[in-house]
Amino acid sequence: MLSAKNSVIPAGYTIKKKFYILTIIFLLFSSVFSPMSIAETPKLGSHLTILNVTATPDPAVEGDTVRIYVTIQNIGSQNISAGQQIIITVKVDNEQSIAASLIDSFGLLKNQQRTENLTWIATLGSIQRRLLHVTVTYLGVVEAVADGEIRINERKTDLLFVSTPYISGMTTLGKPVTITAMVKNIGKNTTQNINVSLSIDRTLKQWHIKSGGLIKGESFGVSFSWTPLTFGVHIINLTIDPKQTITEELKTNNYYETTTSVIPWWNTSWHYRRIYDVSGTGNLSTTVNFTALLQSLQVFNKTFDNTTITVVRYYTNGTMALINKTWFNESSLFNNRTNARGTLSWMVPGPSLYGVYFDVIENRGTRSPMTETLNLTQSGSVQASVVSTQGWWPEFIHPFETYYPLNKMLLIQVYTTALAKNVTARFFWNGHAEFNLSLNTLNNLNWSNITQKLSKRGDWTVSVIGYDDAGYQTAPLTVSFYIGQPDLVVSALTAPDICYVGYNITIIAHIRAFNTTVEHVNVSLLINNLPVFPLKNLTIQKDENRTLQFSWRPLSKGKYNVSVRIYYPDSNPGNNKRWKWVTVEGVPDLGVVNISVAPTPVNEGNPVTITTRIINTGDGNATDYEVILFCEQNENNHTMYFWDDKNYTTVSLKKNEAKNINLTWAKTEYGKDSFHGEWAIGMQILNTTTTPDKHGENNTMALFHVLRVIPSERRPPVITNVNYPHSIEQGQAVLITAQVTDDSGIDSVKISIRTPNKTLVKGNMTAETNNQYKYQYMSTLLGSYSFWINATDQSPNHNKTTATGTFEITDDRTPPTISFYGEYPSVQLKNNEVEIRCITTDFSGIQSVKVTLHSPDNLLETHTMNNASHDSKYVYTQDYGIIGKYVYSITVEDNKGNKKTTDDKTFWITNDLDDTDNDGMPDTWEDRYGFNPYDPIDASQDADNDGITNLQEYKDGTNPAKKLSSPSEFFARLKENWVYLVASIIVFVMIVILARYGIRRRKQ
Repeated sequence: MLSAKNSVIPAGYTIKKKFYILTIIFLLFSSVFSPMSIAETPKLGSHLTILNVTATPDPAVEGDTVRIYVTIQNIGSQNISAGQQIIITVKVDNEQSIAASLIDSFGLLKNQQRTENLTWIATLGSIQRRLLHVTVTYLGVVEAVADGEIRINERKTDLLFVSTPYISGMTTLGKPVTITAMVKNIGKNTTQNINVSLSIDRTLKQWHIKSGGLIKGESFGVSFSWTPLTFGVHIINLTIDPKQTITEELKTNNYYETTTSVIPWWNTSWHYRRIYDVSGTGNLSTTVNFTALLQSLQVFNKTFDNTTITVVRYYTNGTMALINKTWFNESSLFNNRTNARGTLSWMVPGPSLYGVYFDVIENRGTRSPMTETLNLTQSGSVQASVVSTQGWWPEFIHPFETYYPLNKMLLIQVYTTALAKNVTARFFWNGHAEFNLSLNTLNNLNWSNITQKLSKRGDWTVSVIGYDDAGYQTAPLTVSFYIGQPDLVVSALTAPDICYVGYNITIIAHIRAFNTTVEHVNVSLLINNLPVFPLKNLTIQKDENRTLQFSWRPLSKGKYNVSVRIYYPDSNPGNNKRWKWVTVEGVPDLGVVNISVAPTPVNEGNPVTITTRIINTGDGNATDYEVILFCEQNENNHTMYFWDDKNYTTVSLKKNEAKNINLTWAKTEYGKDSFHGEWAIGMQILNTTTTPDKHGENNTMALFHVLRVIPSERRPPVITNVNYPHSIEQGQAVLITAQVTDDSGIDSVKISIRTPNKTLVKGNMTAETNNQYKYQYMSTLLGSYSFWINATDQSPNHNKTTATGTFEITDDRTPPTISFYGEYPSVQLKNNEVEIRCITTDFSGIQSVKVTLHSPDNLLETHTMNNASHDSKYVYTQDYGIIGKYVYSITVEDNKGNKKTTDDKTFWITNDLDDTDNDGMPDTWEDRYGFNPYDPIDASQDADNDGITNLQEYKDGTNPAKKLSSPSEFFARLKENWVYLVASIIVFVMIVILARYGIRRRKQ
């Protein structure tokens, strides 16, 4: 054990001890004689309410962006300061998750209102109408709750490209590029075939058909291979449903179009070029900043070679020619590294694509200076547009297979269009970086290397990137393939269970390729394991659900094994085949024997049942044959056209079997007045290639004068109390209401609005209580509108009536809405920034927002506020060097010239944030004794008339509201705080004793 003599006192120990003692003494005494009181925590006195909740558009379509407007008001007794958070949340129906939220930290004055704007992506609920539950929270307390509502309609089928279609590699003459895209349905399910087409230069080249449609949320990929055969700029267009056979929510998202240039590289010694599309003949002069062009290619701080600019003309047949008359006239401030700007002129012998090749001195290559034609100027009718600015690129010398066996060692061979410094191939496995491979070269143009064994099964991608001496990096040249064996699957087989001798049937098979795209695939239809319909050299894209269709005509009755088989050596031969049994019957002969009707007559709108007897006298059983009921009123007596069908069913009859079939016309109609409710009745057995019949002449039968319908009431609905504004300003909604009644009930109330430009807008009026119907319409078009309300009742006759009206939309005369304005902070230090904020909206748009400032030195200034966020928020930020109170107001003007100016507000610039009016007395001290922290005059005043100013009383630590001499003040404080003083003395004595005791122990 160490003795006390050997213990070491750390350096500075004595100093630290004295510091702690003095600190404790200071804190104890300051609690007794503190001249300032401790500020209390402000009480929660601000309360909010929700005045209104609206949503637009209403109704909305699922997937649309819905704007939810929540108007709140401060109804409390205190202002809400800027920086304090008001949280607005929206939940939909009974869902627990928050659909939309917003945090407002702008503050809100007493009695002030503000409309908050939230957004929600509309989703479907169990019913069309969805409830919006809005909650407003302030300081952690829920202040207000309110509900709104909106109608959400299901989105129709809506097909679109999920992302921008991808074009692999550089488009080069004679070499194929792959164009891939992903198509998604974000609307209702569709069972229709989906056609995706590829057009090049407005000419259809290829198409892909996705059979069986697409359910909501499902995607499928398409891939096209295109080989450019001509030089120039080509337009690539991908279109979903080009013939527009599918009804969709939107058609504008069915298209993708881009351009690509197929232009060979002129010379391997030049590394960069700009392509111009030039028309006309003469001389072209254009200003070019080569420093900026280099920077756009990510080449920085290099020396532009202004002596070797070369202009090349491209012909459509692929040949190139040098332009021998060029001149680059450097600008007066020309600098090869920082400002390589000048006017480039060249002779244009004819319309064509022209390439301007340029380089930097740091790049390798042999570039000969061009002989310039001085003073070459613009002439002729020459016009030019920029196609693109490009750097050199790498190309694969040989194409890749879609897959390779495990442990394959690949030879990577690349050619660069210009002399490169180095080229690297990066390898990725299932999206993860695996290794890099540096390619070798002997001439800096041809690069190659052999990979290590690719031993991981999965998707591989090779990304080749090249660099030149100036640091230019090429765009990645990528190729993807699979390591391992593909897996081809017959995923489904569809064929009828029963067919008939001598009639073709269609067999549909779905083929899928897992792991990779597979080429040169053979697929065949087999009947009793014998091939009868081969399909050869198919390409099945990766994960594509390829639909194949076969046709077969059976020649004899019996039971047949129908199968589809894939012929390809893949990883799982067991799933390369599917089969099913198909029964081939002799051809039936169905005939309608008789027809009967009950009841007759029948009241309009009531059902009537027609019974028919059908017999099969043919050679085989009939399965699922369609029988159709027709009811017609034809001008020619005893004529049946079999065109007005009312119902149908299917029937199966064995050979020599007969059946009675009942079909009901559910809602009978009186029909044309000239027929007095009389209808002809007909039955038809439908013949198709899948349900053939030996003798078609006995498949129909008609009866006349057997069905009579008694007419229902013909009284139309009554439309009353049609209300609407006869004149309304642009940007405001027109609300049209009407009361519609009918004894049989109302089936529908529709409205048609004719706009000033003669277009017709149609909609459905919404049913409210007490037979009220409403429709809200908004338009920006000025002028006179007319409308028609068409009501239809629920009687069998669907009686109709119409009411009309007109209204006018006039120009916007309403000033802008200012939902908030304020400053942050309200008190700021000298030469520090104050931000003045304003939130304003107007239907016609905001023309300007200006703030007028009245500074302490009586200077009046007006400044334009900035709308950097491009929404409804405007700000003006400035630092101020003059101390004192600033008064400001904001004036907003809309695009129609309507103005609105706010009331005055103030902020303070000070040297001390605790002393707003900069009078030397802190705000909390002034509040404590009833002074005004925003009035500097009270510092020179004497509140208690004791001959000492308020400022001096603060400095002396005395009470400015109480006459006391300094000694009496001291004893008064001592009397009030004697307990703290005694405690301080006791603690001080104990600290001294303990300190002395510690020192004595160390000396021992």
